[in-house]
Amino acid sequence: MLYYRIYVGHVTEKGRKVKRAEARIENIVGRHIEGATIISSTGIWEGQTEPASVIDVFVNPSKANARRVKAISRDLDIELKQEAVMVVTMPDVQVKFTDYE
Repeated sequence: MLYYRIYVGHVTEKGRKVKRAEARIENIVGRHIEGATIISSTGIWEGQTEPASVIDVFVNPSKANARRVKAISRDLDIELKQEAVMVVTMPDVQVKFTDYE
């Protein structure tokens, strides 16, 4: 399983706060992938703090899933007018789902 972690700020490259950032991020992620966790956070970019989101995506390794994650980061960058979106890739992650019923 591959683990992608995507970091995106809620402030544009021109320093303006992105309106409805969390809803827009949910919409962008949901267009491209069936499952993800979006975490509200605070980021630091060029010495300044800003509201941000961290998006966790676990997928099976495939070219199609790599394209989906790339599309998420591209759309976040363009639609939220970001200077940068960071994507961290962690290969060979062991994931186990538990059900204690």
